[in-house]
Amino acid sequence: MSLMACTRWVPYAAIAAWLVLVPSSVQARPITLEWDPNPRPEVAGYAIFYGTQSHVYTNFVDVGNLLAYQFNLSGPQYFFAVRAYTTAGAISPLSEELAESSGIMVTNPGDQSDAVGASVTLQLVAKGAPAFYAASNLPAGLGIDTSTGQISGTISAAAAVSSPYFVSVTASAKNGHTSSVQFTWTVADGTHSGDAFDRCNGSE
Repeated sequence: MSLMACTRWVPYAAIAAWLVLVPSSVQARPITLEWDPNPRPEVAGYAIFYGTQSHVYTNFVDVGNLLAYQFNLSGPQYFFAVRAYTTAGAISPLSEELAESSGIMVTNPGDQSDAVGASVTLQLVAKGAPAFYAASNLPAGLGIDTSTGQISGTISAAAAVSSPYFVSVTASAKNGHTSSVQFTWTVADGTHSGDAFDRCNGSE
């Protein structure tokens, strides 16, 4: 086993600001991904990894220093992740996974900003027939109703320490097809250290 030297990365913000979807079809359909740049000056480019099973990426595309890329893919379900790389060969961890389906689409609610102690109600909206919702990396004090897709709660006083949050939300249909989007949730009235976000990536 070899361990790559630790490279301190600032993690990605939301990998995809939006997806372009068309109705289900046997024909290839456009799927557009956008992601925020990694602010490290040594970053030389990005690679997109994708496949038809969650976290099983059978294909990748080196897109250089682009921050958006359009695929034309057939098939009902795809999963995507992005990583940055440097000219020296160092790589970042993979971003959070993004799911895209021709049969279901969850709408990105946009970036959110609230203060500590705020009472929050945010209703997710999905086209198709969503049967289940999920959310990850919500600010402390918030939760999601998995049946209705409503995010609610009171933001904890401790939530500001880890702000901003890179939230991923998913809507799933009964047939297992899923759609996900990602956005930033900022919690005001607190300080945090960027060191909390530094990551290292190892490989065998």
